[in-house]
Amino acid sequence: MPFYTDIYVLCPARDAALAHRFLDELAPARTPSGEDAFSIDNLCAHPTESRSIYWQTGRDDGVDHVMLFFSEDGGMIVGISVDAGWEPDRDEIRSWLTRLAHSVGGRHGHVCNESPPIYDRVADFVADCKLWPLRLVDGVVESAT
Repeated sequence: MPFYTDIYVLCPARDAALAHRFLDELAPARTPSGEDAFSIDNLCAHPTESRSIYWQTGRDDGVDHVMLFFSEDGGMIVGISVDAGWEPDRDEIRSWLTRLAHSVGGRHGHVCNESPPIYDRVADFVADCKLWPLRLVDGVVESAT
């Protein structure tokens, strides 16, 4: 059974083109994980709608899931789940955080194990980022250890 390391990054805006680009770059052969009843374009057009959507990637390099989270105050967070095992390679995970932030222009993010992000409000996500051992704060990857 996989043990996932989750990596989340806040996007600079809730933007359908950015969401589609993220999904197409990281999971062009994606399939929905559960119900995929929500249109990304519709969620971006309604900035107070709060939802999470998950997909299986179909990749064979350990990146098993991609995710989008839409906050009630117009934010959008992207995420990936990496099957990194019980003792993940810290440099590999750090590299994924950096790549994910670069791909969406994100300045805040964090890494955790099998846990969804706080995504109700952007300010809560940003504050939560500062609490994780491996995090992205103001565009800088930091590590507590």
